[in-house]
Amino acid sequence: MARIEVTGTATRLFFQDKGVEVTEFAKGKDGATITRKYTAWFEAPVSFREGAEGTFSGSLSATIDKWTNADGSVKLDREGNPGQSVKVSINGTVFTPSNNTPQPIQSATQIIDEMPF
Repeated sequence: MARIEVTGTATRLFFQDKGVEVTEFAKGKDGATITRKYTAWFEAPVSFREGAEGTFSGSLSATIDKWTNADGSVKLDREGNPGQSVKVSINGTVFTPSNNTPQPIQSATQIIDEMPF
């Protein structure tokens, strides 16, 4: 199976914190910033929060997503064609944080439980 490695930012956590939307920021040919979005799937809930930056690596999978409206009808693109896009997923993800990754906040209960008295 193909492997993928993405350096990006966690922009959304979902599915009981086992799913993470990863946004990669890159420069296009014209110099404009472009974004690419991926879905990273973890075996257990993640210990980081939105805004975490680093490398997300794992097995690559991709599916074609046909666009639909809320009523189930086909959504059209700008040219009037049925819209579709490719959803890229990272399965069995391993996260390696960068130095810019915010650390998880400890709850007051965790701090009290760790006190030596």
